[in-house]
Amino acid sequence: MHRSETEMEFFASKRNKIILVVVGLLVLIIGGFYIYRLAVEKEIELEIGKSGEGEAEFGVPFDLEVRVVNHRAATLREARVAIYLPEDLFLVDTPEERTVTREIGDIAPGEMHRESFKVVVAPAEESRYETRATLSYSPSGLAATFKKEAGFELALRRPEFEIRIEAPESVYRGEEFEANISLQTEGARTFEGWQFRLDYPSGFSLLDSNPPPTIDTNGWPLDKLEGEGGRLTIRGKADLDEGSVFALAGRMAMPLFGKEHTLLKTEKLISLNSSPLSLDLKLSEPKEAVGRAEKLVYIISFRNNTDTPLKSVIVRASLTGEMFDYDSLASEAKFERKNNVLVWEPSRFNQVEELEPGESGEFNFSIGTKDDYSIQKLSDKNFSLQVRAEIESPTVPYHIAVSKTLNSKILETKVRGEIKAEARAYFRDAGSFIINQGPLPPKVGASTNFTIHWLLTNFTTDLAGVEVRARLEDGVTFTGKAKSNVQSLPEFDEKSGEVIWRPGNISATLGVLGEKPEAIFQVEAIPKSSRTGQYLPLIGETKVSARDEWTGQELTASAGSVDTRLPGDPTVKEGEGLVRP
Repeated sequence: MHRSETEMEFFASKRNKIILVVVGLLVLIIGGFYIYRLAVEKEIELEIGKSGEGEAEFGVPFDLEVRVVNHRAATLREARVAIYLPEDLFLVDTPEERTVTREIGDIAPGEMHRESFKVVVAPAEESRYETRATLSYSPSGLAATFKKEAGFELALRRPEFEIRIEAPESVYRGEEFEANISLQTEGARTFEGWQFRLDYPSGFSLLDSNPPPTIDTNGWPLDKLEGEGGRLTIRGKADLDEGSVFALAGRMAMPLFGKEHTLLKTEKLISLNSSPLSLDLKLSEPKEAVGRAEKLVYIISFRNNTDTPLKSVIVRASLTGEMFDYDSLASEAKFERKNNVLVWEPSRFNQVEELEPGESGEFNFSIGTKDDYSIQKLSDKNFSLQVRAEIESPTVPYHIAVSKTLNSKILETKVRGEIKAEARAYFRDAGSFIINQGPLPPKVGASTNFTIHWLLTNFTTDLAGVEVRARLEDGVTFTGKAKSNVQSLPEFDEKSGEVIWRPGNISATLGVLGEKPEAIFQVEAIPKSSRTGQYLPLIGETKVSARDEWTGQELTASAGSVDTRLPGDPTVKEGEGLVRP
C-alpha cells in the first residue's frame, strides 16, 4: 500500500525538525564547553620568566621560573608543566633535552605553585631566545584535559665585541707576512669564559704569534690578551694554489657542553699572487686512483716569471706513501733514501745553474706501486701516494720582500682497494651442516645435491653495496637452503636465473685479517644424457661488484665457473665427478 504525497511531506518535515533540534543541541553543548573552558582559563594564571633582577648573560647559569596560580574555587587535578627551549638555551644538568615536563599533581583553590629550571644561554650570531611553557590539567568534575600556554622572550646582555684584522691584501706563495689583530670589547671589562679563535685553511702555516696560543693551536682566552679588549700579532705563510684567495677568520667563541658557540666572526681575505718562480707537478697519465703494481711517471715543470736571472736553483721531490715501490724508482736525480727525497742540484744539472727571465725547465721520474698490500694490522687501510715538489733560489727580485724565491706543489693520489672472490663446490660438506644427497658420480636423470661456497677477501678500503652473483647452469636448480656468516643470505632470482648474495658493507682488511665473509647455498643437478662422460657445469662465472668508499670508484672481481670436478672437496677422487649413464 503506497503512502500519499501529503503523508510523505509530513514525515519529511518532521524528520527535518528532529535534525535541526539535534544540531542545535550539539552546537549548544560544544559552544558551552568552549565558553566554560575560556572561563576556566581566565581563572588560571601561568607565567614564565627569569628569576631575579637583571639581564641574562652568555655562559652564566640562571633560573627560569614557571609560576602557576589557581584562582578558581575548584581544584586543578593532575597538573603538569612543560617548558620548550630554543636552540641556544640549555638546561645545565641535561643540556641535550629541548623539552622538559614536570608533574605537579593537584593545585588547590587559591594555591600558587613555582617550578624552577637551571638554564644557561649559549652565544649565537643570530638567535631569538624565546621559550614557552604549557600547563596541562583537568578541572574538578570534568574528565577532559585542558591546556594553557605562556611565552617569554629573554632579555639578554650582549657584549659589544669588534674584531679588526690588519694584513696585506695580497702575498706571494710561501712569503712570510704579519697580521695584527685588535679586539674591542665593552669598555675594559673581561668576560669570563670567552675565547678568541683564529681559523685558517690547511695550506696556511702559523709560524709565530705574540702571545702564543694556549688553547689548542689557534685559541687565546680573552682575559690573557694584552691591552684594552686584546691585541694579537701573528706571522705566517700560505702554501696554496697561485691566484687563490684564502681567509684569516677571527671569532669570539665560548665553549659550552663540549661544543664551541660563536657570537661574532670577522674575515680578512688575502689573495695569492702568481709566484715569480712557477712550478707544476703532474702525472704523465692523470689518474683519480691507482692500484697495485702500476707504473707512474711524474713530471715537474718550472719557469722564471721575473725579469731577474735566478741562480743556483734547486728542485726537490719528497715521496710519501707505504705503497711506493722504491726499488722501482728510475731518475737521474740524487735520491736520499733516508727521507725518500729526489734532488736536482745545479752541480749536476746545467739547466738550474741559472734560470734566465722567461726560461722554463722540466724534470721527471718514474716509480711503481707495490704488487701486494702488506697488510699487518687493521689500520692498514686507505693508502695514498703523495709527492711534494719544491723549487727554490737564493736570488730574490728587488720588489719582493722574501728571504728567498721559492714555490711548492703537492700531488696526492689515492690507492684504490681490491676485492677477491672464490667459488668452490662440495658434495660431502659436513662443515656446512647441509646434507647433500644423490649419486656420485652423477647419473643421467638422477638428482644430486651440491653445496656452493662463495668466499670474499677485502683488502685496504671499506666497501659498500657489495653484490655477488652467478647464473645456474642448465639442469641445475636452487634448493632454497642457504647459510652465511654475515646477515644477508643468497637468494635465487627467477627472472635472471642467478643466485645473488648482497652482503652490503665490508670493512677493510676483512678476509686478510679475520674470517672471510662467506655464503653457502645448495643446488640440485640432474644431468642429461648429452653430458655423459663429462663434468657437469653447476654455476657460471661468479661476478662481484662493490663501491670503494675511499676512492669512490666501482670495483669488480670474478671467480671461474664451477662444475662437478670438485677440486676443493678432499673426499672426491679425480674423475669421480664425471656423469655416468
